[in-house]
Amino acid sequence: YFAEKTCFIMTGTCLGYLTALVSSIVCTFIYRNYMGGTKLGMHGYQYNKHAFENLPIPPITTANQPLVTDIEAHVVQILAAKQGNINADTRADEAAIDALVYLLYDLTPAEIALIEAAQPGGAQVTASDDGEDE
Repeated sequence: YFAEKTCFIMTGTCLGYLTALVSSIVCTFIYRNYMGGTKLGMHGYQYNKHAFENLPIPPITTANQPLVTDIEAHVVQILAAKQGNINADTRADEAAIDALVYLLYDLTPAEIALIEAAQPGGAQVTASDDGEDE
C-alpha cells in the first residue's frame, strides 16, 4: 500500500479509543461543523492535521474508564469481524460505540437528535468515507 497524498499516522496508546472517537458520529459532526476542512463528493470529507489535532477528545479518567473499556471492546469486535470478512456488517458495534460516545460527552437527548439529524441520509459518516455513493 502507499499514500497518494499527505498522510498522517496516529501512534501511541489507546489507539482503539482514539479511532472509535474520531470515527464516531459525534466527532464527525464536530469536525464538519466547527473545525473546517474540504468536502469530498456527497459524503466524504478531507481531514486536515491542524483542525484534527484540536478535536475535543476527552482524556481517559478513572470516572470514564468503564466507557473507554466498552468502546475499545467494540473496536476489537469490529476488527475481528473485518479481518475475517472485510464486508462484515459491523453496524451494531458502530452504533454501540456512538451510544457510548454520547455518554462520554454527556450529551442530552436534544443534542443527540441534532447530531443524528445532521448525518447525510441519516447514516453514520466516518473518517474512512470515500465520498462515493453506495
